[in-house]
Amino acid sequence: MNRILIADDEMIECRALEMMIRNDFPGEEVLPFASNGLELIALIEREHPDVAVVDINMPGMTGLEALELVHSRNPGMKMIICTAYSDFDYLRQAMQLGASDYLLKPVKHQDFQNTMRKVLGELEKEKEKSEKEASLQRQIGEMNEVLGTEFLSSLLLGVPDMTGFEQYVSSLPQNYHGAVMMLLTGVLEGKESGKKVKLPERQITEEFRKYCRCISRSLREEICVLVFPSRGADQTNAVKWLEDMCQMVSRVFRERNHILLDVGVSSWKLRVEDMTLMLDECKIAARTGEGIGVHFYTRMESEGEEDPLANAFLECRGFLNDGDWKRCISILEGAFDQPETAACGPDRLKAYVMRGVIFLMEGQERPFSTRYQKENGVDWTGLTACRETEQIRTWLLGQVRRSVEIKQDTIRLEEHVMRALLFMEENYEKDISMDQTAGSAGISSFYLSRLLKQEVGKTFVEILTDLRMSRAIVLLQEKKYQVKDIARMTGYPNVTYFYKAFKKYTGMNVGELRRMWETADKAQEGQN
Repeated sequence: MNRILIADDEMIECRALEMMIRNDFPGEEVLPFASNGLELIALIEREHPDVAVVDINMPGMTGLEALELVHSRNPGMKMIICTAYSDFDYLRQAMQLGASDYLLKPVKHQDFQNTMRKVLGELEKEKEKSEKEASLQRQIGEMNEVLGTEFLSSLLLGVPDMTGFEQYVSSLPQNYHGAVMMLLTGVLEGKESGKKVKLPERQITEEFRKYCRCISRSLREEICVLVFPSRGADQTNAVKWLEDMCQMVSRVFRERNHILLDVGVSSWKLRVEDMTLMLDECKIAARTGEGIGVHFYTRMESEGEEDPLANAFLECRGFLNDGDWKRCISILEGAFDQPETAACGPDRLKAYVMRGVIFLMEGQERPFSTRYQKENGVDWTGLTACRETEQIRTWLLGQVRRSVEIKQDTIRLEEHVMRALLFMEENYEKDISMDQTAGSAGISSFYLSRLLKQEVGKTFVEILTDLRMSRAIVLLQEKKYQVKDIARMTGYPNVTYFYKAFKKYTGMNVGELRRMWETADKAQEGQN
């Protein structure tokens, strides 16, 4: 149904046109009449008609003058001009305004019927075209959404889909000039202050899309958001822009859901190859930030003389990602040759090395396909067994060489294995089983067991233990949690079993590791 407006200063003309419309086009709606130009403008602004049948000569303001004022704001409205004067200037002005036809008074029934039928036909075609275009845009939007989600998933798997990335960024309204990742955690305020809650992914995405283009994905209770900053943001003002945006979104959730957002933000990345570091950077930023709020990733700062290896590990991180292991070894050997390093003693030195290796692991670009292969894990028992400084040096340099070999490994895991490993990464703190993991990958547990041995060289239990113990070592280093809490956070509800598993995995018990780090810390305090 179309809405038709009639404007004429002669009421009898308005009635005549109305009767013809109702008789010949009963499905259309006739709006209230306008008797002059000012009424015409007001009715068009209020009613938004599809068709306006307008007399040129009306008192106060002519029909052409009124239409000229409203035409730009109503470009889809069809106009039929009626007048008693067959003046060429009138005709030319009407056509310039986009009039569909020009009728002379008295209007003949057949002429009006033909003109109205032609105009309504044009409207129908335009509406069909508009609906097709809208449907096409929805389909393109849905396709771009899928491309974006698949790219983010591939990025989190460590094997970014370059084709999907290029197709997605081509849909952005602005030229691509970099991306930033955020990892969001929800924390309740009020009576249950500090309790973590699962965030609604769709609502998070909708809020951030008010300010930028982004892709999101749930990771357990957290939401990972890949942000493509708008034209007004660049690397020089990224921190301020991101902080303002996060605070605006956080305010919505605080007022609506009594949830505070704790956000870890990666550094700005231009190359897709560098984006594999983003999630680790978000985690580091969130873990090292104070309080609940927006925390930005910064490279590890040197501890000065407190840790004689800190500067060396800091310098090595970039070279290690570039595959320049010889330069890394040269830097570390130089650090070991310093008198301060030799003065540490084996126990303190092992503590410094362990922290340094964790730092390198957090920032290293490692293909997802190699993370869990048996020969590529960190040999913590080997470090524990070292009794002399030279043995620690040998262990560390060997670990660096192996890390570069891992980076250069181009093996791509079978897709089912990738899905299973990602499920284990996201759920290792829970009591997950082989059947649950296989189900997440869409295969049987028997087939998954065979694939893990074939592609990774480890059993399901060995991989799960790697995940849990690697996290436990990091949590013990942070000194913020009791052992029972660490056991629970890493999937061991039975703390006794956790102690046994930790001893088997690292070659030392929890107390020994903590005493080793405490001794190193006290020695540092004494030096200061």
